[in-house]
Amino acid sequence: MRKIKFSHEYLKLNDGCIAGSAVLVNVSLVQLEKLPKSFLVYDTAYTDYTGYSKGKKPTIRYFSLPPKGEYLLLLFQAGQSFLFTTLRSRYGKYGDKKKHYESLIGKEFEVVIG
Repeated sequence: MRKIKFSHEYLKLNDGCIAGSAVLVNVSLVQLEKLPKSFLVYDTAYTDYTGYSKGKKPTIRYFSLPPKGEYLLLLFQAGQSFLFTTLRSRYGKYGDKKKHYESLIGKEFEVVIG
């Protein structure tokens, strides 16, 4: 099965799809600088458990994105009604990823955290 990987336990993932799977519903090309700040906060917030085992409380942190650039906004559906997004850079070491992700619309992905 294809995988969509997240480096942290993002708040947007809630309990709806952690350790589960999701279907890619849509791929949109976006300019980071044109997205509302509230959306970027939603999309990048994660729980940091550093020091949690030593009595520290978990803290909310935000994944750092560049101030501008072309990104792909991927929309996923987990289960019957849980939707979440993820921003992915448009270009990678193999070039433009837009057509690749578009070819995967309707396909199931394993959601991997960590």
